Amino acid sequence: MRFYYLLCMLLIGFAKVAMAQKQIESTPLYNLNNQSQYIQDAYKFKATVLWFYSPDCPLCQQYTLVFKQLQKKFGKEVQWYAISTGKTGSKAVKNFIKTYQLNMTYLTDKQLQLVQLLKARITPEVFVLNSNYKLIYSGRIDNWAYAPGKTRPLTSIHDLEMQLKKLMLNQNMPYTSKTAIGCFIE
Repeated sequence: MRFYYLLCMLLIGFAKVAMAQKQIESTPLYNLNNQSQYIQDAYKFKATVLWFYSPDCPLCQQYTLVFKQLQKKFGKEVQWYAISTGKTGSKAVKNFIKTYQLNMTYLTDKQLQLVQLLKARITPEVFVLNSNYKLIYSGRIDNWAYAPGKTRPLTSIHDLEMQLKKLMLNQNMPYTSKTAIGCFIE
């Protein structure tokens, strides 16, 4: 009896994930011109990274260097989205873009629809999709931050980079997640 219960719970979990994946590409987000835009063309890339960030978050600002390094390393194999949440103003986003000069598509999730769909809770937090929009990773970028306001002198586990490397090697990857540390999305 317990086996069947666990099997049913597992199947329900897979069904929820499959539904969420299909909804990702139909969730409206907004560009800097306040026009609706969607996460698109995942099939053209080995990976799509959705980075939930806040322009005013010091931790998000510090992670821009990591993203620059990852973009250089993975080149055009990965598409990058930086997604601000809620009431983030376009002025704050434009200042962030000008200051940190990341090569990403910047969007805002005004109604927190993608936040709710993916169950994003923290900035910074990343979600990695494969070319079929299948969610393969969510959570922290690495283990540099280990508690709110606390960081290690050296990063020893590079979660996002490891997931991207696996995707570049076309490895079959089950969904994994690591708890993100940062500010709660409101």
